[in-house]
Amino acid sequence: MHFDLVYEEIGEFGPFQKYIVLVGPLTSFYAGLLFVSTFFTLAIPDHRYGRKRTLVISSIFYFVAALSIAWTPGFIVYLIQTFCVGFFSVGNFMPVYVLCMEFVGPSYRRIAGLIGGFHWLFGNLALGALGYGIRDWVTLQIVTASPGILFQLWWWFFPESPRWLFMQGRLAESEAIIRKAARWNKTSLPDGFFLKVFQTTPEPNQAQIWHLFRNRTLGLRTLIVFFNWFAVCLAYYGLTLNSGDLGGDLYVNFFLTTLMDLPASLACILLLERTGRKPLLVGGMITGGVGCLSTVFTIIYGGKDPEYETATRILALIGKFGASVGFTMAYMYSGEFFPTVVRNAGMGSSSCMARVGGILAPYIADLDRLVGGSFGHALPQIVFGALSLTAGILALYLPETRGRKLPETIEQGIKFGSEEIEYSPKEAIVNQAFDGQEENTKL
Repeated sequence: MHFDLVYEEIGEFGPFQKYIVLVGPLTSFYAGLLFVSTFFTLAIPDHRYGRKRTLVISSIFYFVAALSIAWTPGFIVYLIQTFCVGFFSVGNFMPVYVLCMEFVGPSYRRIAGLIGGFHWLFGNLALGALGYGIRDWVTLQIVTASPGILFQLWWWFFPESPRWLFMQGRLAESEAIIRKAARWNKTSLPDGFFLKVFQTTPEPNQAQIWHLFRNRTLGLRTLIVFFNWFAVCLAYYGLTLNSGDLGGDLYVNFFLTTLMDLPASLACILLLERTGRKPLLVGGMITGGVGCLSTVFTIIYGGKDPEYETATRILALIGKFGASVGFTMAYMYSGEFFPTVVRNAGMGSSSCMARVGGILAPYIADLDRLVGGSFGHALPQIVFGALSLTAGILALYLPETRGRKLPETIEQGIKFGSEEIEYSPKEAIVNQAFDGQEENTKL
């Protein structure tokens, strides 16, 4: 759609200019994501504003930026607006994910962490259907941006994270939210419940993201998480962008690579409590890496043979499946790995690393423009596969988070995973505040 703006400003352009115009908006969008991930991590730490306020403020500007693109006066302004959409989008989905993870106990983290994957899938499929039916890009932009007005309902209907309020010493507000949740769930709180829950009144915590690196073990684990985000985002979006170079019909390839998110999300739901978070993260990254690297043989030795092109597409879809599983598990694992005092900042930093991968993805996907021959055609798959495989192997060093209490402080984050426990779903959800009662609860 932005080609119309370029023609109006500079007229006809050559292959190189066309390439820049193609990747420019995507690069601008991911540059916005990268910038805001760094901004929220360093300039707006968790202890200052919380999850809800960050979400509401970001959603307002996100809606305005996305809708205003429909009336953009030129290509340069279009790039700036795309940057703004990326900038404000992180403040939408990252706090929502953290809120979901902090509102539930261990037995429900699977649903809270994975439901977003289906929203992403259905959103992409809906966008494709809308794009097929609405050929005017201005109308399409208005239609896709308008639902953003519904985000403003968060301010009136959704509460702040009680975990975050507790860590700030705002116990009365945290207690009010928990009591409201109990009434909603038709659960009766026993006498003395909050005396046990709030046994130790915390001081307002001033932890920052760099406190994760004061301890060698925690710092190394954090770097491994960051690298997994970088590698999986690079492979995930790179494989989608590279779908046109796999042989066959471009639109069919794009549809199939997008659809791979569905079995990936279903696999995570079915296996998450059976295998744990770490095996799925490791398995997804390694599967994605092996799938991408395997296409090298069919591309180099198969050429344009239809049978080899089919094999290439199948292997690439396996790679996309692994990347989808890895991306889903990167979100869930990080939400449980980072301590509450820096969870939003930790997720923001992880997102920052992912956006570096997103910025590089279109350039890696088009490496065949710089390196000729069959090897150049296979080079993007080699890069995606090698980085995914390396990230999966490094993730073996990370601790399992399944069934464990979320770390609240940096000190708990350092000790997280060091104790040897035998996982039991029943034991994982027991609430000690209900000791002495006839029946326990999952509240």
